[in-house]
Amino acid sequence: MTILEFRNNREIGKLIQFAFDLHKRDFKNIGTVYRFDDCYDIGRKYNNVKIYGIVDYTDHEKLSAIINLYIVSRLKKNNSMYRDAIRMYTCTDDYMPYLFDLKLNTKTKRLENCNTEDELFNMDLETKLVNFLVEIGFRRNDINAVINGEMTAREAYQNVAPNEIKNRQWICEDGKFYEFDENITVDFYLKEYFSPYKVNTFSGIKVDDFPWPFEGQPIIDCSVVSTSHIDFGDNDTKTKLININSNPNSIEYADIRNAIIDEVIDASKVDITGTIFGEQTIINLDKSLKQVDEKKIRLAFTGIEEERPRKRIRVLSNASNANMVKEGLTAGAQDIGLFREETLIANNLDLVTKIVHKIDDWDNYLNEETKNEISNYVYHNAKEMYAAAGDNNITFRLIDIHPMELAKKIDYKYENAGDSHIMRGAYALTQLHGLLKAEARAIIRAAKESNKDVRFLIPYVENQSVIYSIKRDINEVIQEEQFKNQVLIGAMIESKKAVLSVDKIAEKVDFISIGTNDLTESILSKKRNDRDKDFYILNYEVKEYITKVVHRIKRVKDIPINICGNLPNIIDNLEFFLSLNIDYITCDPSNVELYNRILDEYYKDKESKMVYKLS
Repeated sequence: MTILEFRNNREIGKLIQFAFDLHKRDFKNIGTVYRFDDCYDIGRKYNNVKIYGIVDYTDHEKLSAIINLYIVSRLKKNNSMYRDAIRMYTCTDDYMPYLFDLKLNTKTKRLENCNTEDELFNMDLETKLVNFLVEIGFRRNDINAVINGEMTAREAYQNVAPNEIKNRQWICEDGKFYEFDENITVDFYLKEYFSPYKVNTFSGIKVDDFPWPFEGQPIIDCSVVSTSHIDFGDNDTKTKLININSNPNSIEYADIRNAIIDEVIDASKVDITGTIFGEQTIINLDKSLKQVDEKKIRLAFTGIEEERPRKRIRVLSNASNANMVKEGLTAGAQDIGLFREETLIANNLDLVTKIVHKIDDWDNYLNEETKNEISNYVYHNAKEMYAAAGDNNITFRLIDIHPMELAKKIDYKYENAGDSHIMRGAYALTQLHGLLKAEARAIIRAAKESNKDVRFLIPYVENQSVIYSIKRDINEVIQEEQFKNQVLIGAMIESKKAVLSVDKIAEKVDFISIGTNDLTESILSKKRNDRDKDFYILNYEVKEYITKVVHRIKRVKDIPINICGNLPNIIDNLEFFLSLNIDYITCDPSNVELYNRILDEYYKDKESKMVYKLS
């Protein structure tokens, strides 16, 4: 084997890691021995062969450990020459193996690298490597098979490892040691070789940022590791917590809104101070929800029922022009629940051209001429809409940029096509301030002249941070225009990611609208298709997510909730939406009269008697 072949053989590097894994549990403090470059005075003796090992922490972005093994045979204290001493190490981020012969420096009592790897790498050193790996516990044939590419390092390890640790794997991250039995956390103490403390802890980590050393669902066992302050974020990794009640501090100050937890959490056994819950179930709360001074508990199911009056769903109409406004209201719609502003702008090819070029340049500056053109165009349409609405309200959804769709209209190819797909919805509005302000200014001017309140709906909101930026821009326009009437700002929930943060989003807005078209796409990972029944009849998984949205909003804030999109237009879905005790349903004008008749019958003699219980 050449030096190049050796360095490129990542399985040998992994074999070195497994060598460390194979013997690290047997470390015993055997008194003071020779100090090495990186470690000293701890080792295990195998037949006259002493083995020493350590994990060095480095600055790797993800996996941050180097495994060092020092193997010494018959090395005498007063002998300045080495006898069968070797150092081997590998980085756990790339598993590139290294080998060095060692010698003893009698003055410093340290083992030092002897010459360079290039000079020393020969058949004798390769033989020495194999011999020492055999001393550690590997089979000679297996080692040679790994070197020759006939076996993986894990297979060689599993052939000799005790059954109880055969499926173990581990990483070091940010100075902490994490060990797993397949995909489940296991207990391990490092005090045997360099730390007096148990540092196998998931306390404070963000699970979606953690470099899990395996594929599949991570499972964190609270009975063996510390998990306080853990943050599940969106939990894209589907991480699960088990044995929560066995550890009194398992979820203290933790954000477990999106954690997967199958068990009932017993508040008499677990400290829930500062814990942010999701849809978990808690028992043994000795105070009612109204008495507990912890808003974060409200997301959980506590068994304590809150009775709220069952609301009659109001039927609203969507519209894309003034004629549809009149049609919906004539049919009995109580308001216009959704007017998509981009449907107007998208039909103006001159404006589309200017907007598309700005997106491609990632340029949020629109010149005065373009801003005025957009503002005037939107203003005239908004004025017409307000006139058609009479005394009714209109919810204007701010422009939802779809860069690739807009580009198709003018046969334009993006130079930055890889970036353009993320420039949509709320995020696009935070980048294109000029476009947002021009649109908001036009609607506010039209409302001012018509003496109307304004309702803005922010499209495709995925987190609460974008709301602050958009509200700031809108408030600047309100002050500049000296608008005195009410301005309400809502968020549209249209993605799986938004569902996971909807409680945080709800705290920042005046109302929520659930957009079932994009939400169905996001949940089922499907493109909208008129022939796909999942975009007409509610899928079980979509129902589950919509229920989660409603539950989380109602727990943190009493604000109106609206359902819009294609699914509310299908009468078979109406019963499910009624069960949610939401405020509005927005449908096509053609369905308004029918839905009102159905609701009249549904609520007949029930309205004063029925209550909605949230527990």
